[in-house]
Amino acid sequence: MITPVSTSATSAAGWPAAEPQAFKLLRYFSVVSFVCIALAVIVFWQLDQRVRTHELYALGNHNNQALTQTLLNTLWPDLKELMRIAPNLSDDALRTHPQTLILNDAAQALVRGGSTAKIKFYNVEGRTLYSSELKQIGQSQADNLAFKAAVSGTVTTALNHRDTFEVFGKTVAQRDLVSTYMPVQRDSNTTNAVIELYDDVTPFVARMKASGQNFILSTILILLLLYAVLFCVVRHADKVLRRQQERLSENMFSATQAQAELARAHRSLLDSETQIQLVNDALPVMIAYVDRDERYGYVNAQYCEWVKRSRDEIIGTTISTVHNEQLYLQFRGNIVRALAGERVTGTFAYASRSGKTYDIAFTFIPRIDSAGSVIGFYALLEDITEQKNNERALQAATHAAEAANHAKSHFLANMSHEIRTPMNGVIGMTEMLLGGELSGKQREYARTIRKSGESLLHIINDILDFSKIEAGKLDLENIDFSLHDLLHEVAAMPAEQATHKGIRLDSRIADDVPDALHGDPTRLRQILTNLLGNAVKFTQRGGVTLNVQCVDEGPRLRFEVIDTGIGIPANTRDRLFQPFTQADESITRRFGGTGLGLAISRQLVELMHGKIDVVSEPGCGTTFWFEIPIHGARQLLLPQSHKLTSGNAHDLQCHVLLAEDNAVNQAVANAMLSSIGCTAEVATNGLQAVEALAAREFDIVLMDCNMPELDGWEATRRLRAHEATCGARRTPIIALTANALPGDRECCLAAGMDDFLSKPFTRDALSNVLMRWVKREEIPLQSPKSSLS
Repeated sequence: MITPVSTSATSAAGWPAAEPQAFKLLRYFSVVSFVCIALAVIVFWQLDQRVRTHELYALGNHNNQALTQTLLNTLWPDLKELMRIAPNLSDDALRTHPQTLILNDAAQALVRGGSTAKIKFYNVEGRTLYSSELKQIGQSQADNLAFKAAVSGTVTTALNHRDTFEVFGKTVAQRDLVSTYMPVQRDSNTTNAVIELYDDVTPFVARMKASGQNFILSTILILLLLYAVLFCVVRHADKVLRRQQERLSENMFSATQAQAELARAHRSLLDSETQIQLVNDALPVMIAYVDRDERYGYVNAQYCEWVKRSRDEIIGTTISTVHNEQLYLQFRGNIVRALAGERVTGTFAYASRSGKTYDIAFTFIPRIDSAGSVIGFYALLEDITEQKNNERALQAATHAAEAANHAKSHFLANMSHEIRTPMNGVIGMTEMLLGGELSGKQREYARTIRKSGESLLHIINDILDFSKIEAGKLDLENIDFSLHDLLHEVAAMPAEQATHKGIRLDSRIADDVPDALHGDPTRLRQILTNLLGNAVKFTQRGGVTLNVQCVDEGPRLRFEVIDTGIGIPANTRDRLFQPFTQADESITRRFGGTGLGLAISRQLVELMHGKIDVVSEPGCGTTFWFEIPIHGARQLLLPQSHKLTSGNAHDLQCHVLLAEDNAVNQAVANAMLSSIGCTAEVATNGLQAVEALAAREFDIVLMDCNMPELDGWEATRRLRAHEATCGARRTPIIALTANALPGDRECCLAAGMDDFLSKPFTRDALSNVLMRWVKREEIPLQSPKSSLS
């Protein structure tokens, strides 16, 4: 210790002799100390600013990540839909698209009242799909380093200051923001999109700046005080030594504190490891780490439970020691692949000692050190037995549903055949009855019978069509046809009912609507018949109008059926196109109907790649409309007058072989053939038909398909084989059947038949088909894909 200088050795000025030199040295020391302390203050201030900035990053990152989860959990369906349609939209269209506005409203509702200032979504190409500042939608971030890092799976954060910007349509000025780019990984480890969130930290930055200013002012005051103290030390050297000793004590205390902090950090590390262990033990996944020597370095509680061993028994042992040889050999190849640096996934079946079998999914993840060498791998295993059982149950349920659907379709087809067969007798005999001499009352009764039979047949056709559509077995045909002729036929069907009710029935066809088209006229006729029939049914006064016009999209045809009927309430319109549904349950009792017509019409329009909808107001009428794409005819269509068959349809003078086992249908066909001048010979099964054709010639054969002894298909095959063997004339064979399964027409033509007539049939239909083959008119058959109903 340095003692004070004796007062006897003083200078003339009264200062101790050694003091001038000490003053000089201590003055330099004080100046250097002042500079060092100032530099230290600057460094500490910078560190303080970095720490506070890091805290801001952490706060903003935490807020943004939490909000990201909320946004994705809530807005992912809308964002996913936006991602799906965005490639087909321009930037302007994307900004004004309804899906963007929906997403904007939902995002605004979620961040209202929080610190989030801005939200942006990018696709992996860098295009801005959504921004709370709508004018930024469509901008590219492909060159942004933070965006690139987010695409690769890294979260990046930055602090920046904005003078002005827009958020949800409002202008915000002078704000400090923490921006965070975060990858969106919803379905796998692959980045699906990138979200950028701006967290408003202006209050925190303001406090940080104020705190920094206070820190600087306090430091300056402390420096001044220290400088004054050091100046006084010149005259009090002993105090300087004591001050040094005090500083040494302070340093020792700081070292002690540092050691205490180190001990606390070590304990915190141990606590963190303990927490990680607790979390891993609580996970429903078996976790293990295996080094290059196939020795366990870590296992969690679930893994110990699986192998029925403690953690101490497993750590340090090899895989082949823990597991039986069969399981080890099963996994050996996957272990080699994992130690070679490959990520391996798969499943396997595991039989426990109790005999119960479990399905296990596994993932081996290589662990690579800083030098790029594989030093081991992590094994993740999960019990997926319940999931596999559910999949097997779902597969069994699917097979059962398919079997039930097949049984339903087969049942409907059989019921259709059984109903159509007697219906042929009802409708055919009624038609023959109406052709005879009847009193007024008798004719009215006969017409009622025919109308009822036709209504029942219409219901059967609707049910079969609906069944075919549900099963995905209804195909559209593609042939050339005349639209004007089709519309004339459609309008003529409800004309009698409209006249009877005293309402007007009009049709208006725009001048630019083409006549010759290529498509499915049968299904188009079915749609229009349903819509016009409903319009006439539900209209008591006024009229019904059919409008046809072209629209620019496509090109497409737009059909409108407008009526002045009872109208449809708004709350029931959504149910109109559902099967077995009508706008009002009382409608069924008042007007009748199955509720299938509109459902079938909608599905037919959709099969034609069109759309259908309704506009209505109760008491003011209804407009049903649909649009379908159109295609021009591939061949020149002849005028309607040129397509009529020449000759007298009621004086064919031909000899017909009728192969039919049903007595009623025999009587119907015989009566119709007799009325048009034909003679008929009846064969009650296929064998008799083959024998009759072998014995004598006939002009034409009407062949029923379902007959005892020998069905119509096999009988036809034998007849065609006999003709080919003997070189005999090919006799035209017309199929007669009540079957309605998809493909029945193709089966008939494939068996060697020439044409197809479905039951029940009318006398005109019979005479037309006979005229086509007896007169040898070269009129092409309809496509085999045409409907049987």
